[in-house]
Amino acid sequence: MSTVDNIPVKQLDHRDGIGVSMARRRYQRGTLFTRGTREKVWVGRWREDVIAPDGSLKRVLRSEVLGTLQELPTRKLALRQLADRLTLVNSPTYKARPTATFAHFAEKWQNTVLSQHKPSTQSSIRSQIRSALVPVFGKLQMKDINPEMVQAFVSRVKHSPKTVRNHIGTLRIMWNSARA
Repeated sequence: MSTVDNIPVKQLDHRDGIGVSMARRRYQRGTLFTRGTREKVWVGRWREDVIAPDGSLKRVLRSEVLGTLQELPTRKLALRQLADRLTLVNSPTYKARPTATFAHFAEKWQNTVLSQHKPSTQSSIRSQIRSALVPVFGKLQMKDINPEMVQAFVSRVKHSPKTVRNHIGTLRIMWNSARA
């Protein structure tokens, strides 16, 4: 293990293409370009570390439309927008975020956390996950689930209020362990 500014850095194993961890670059400016023919837009790109569902650390290329040429008429204004997007990545406290889908996380959570609960609790929570939560949130990334989506789920469900409360309680238990 080598060190960069007295911070230990594990090396990337180039033989199998799988790295244990990667050193985060000190500062990114990203790249900026225009795209489109009818309505030209500014597009910003940068690299971001993510934790894959198998637990490995990967660096992926992110791309985001920053605004139209009418909203941001100069390159400097577009660069300011890009710098705002990069504040999280350039922060010294930045940590890679997991990219697991809800369905993958639910399966993993059931094997590790739910197995510690009583059998009667396990059966009811498994039923809630299988019948109500995975069909709605299954394909979404865990990081993309927000309160508005949960509220939309609550308003669409045609069950009794107690059942909906149980679904939200299960979702909250799962979310707290995902955050931990």
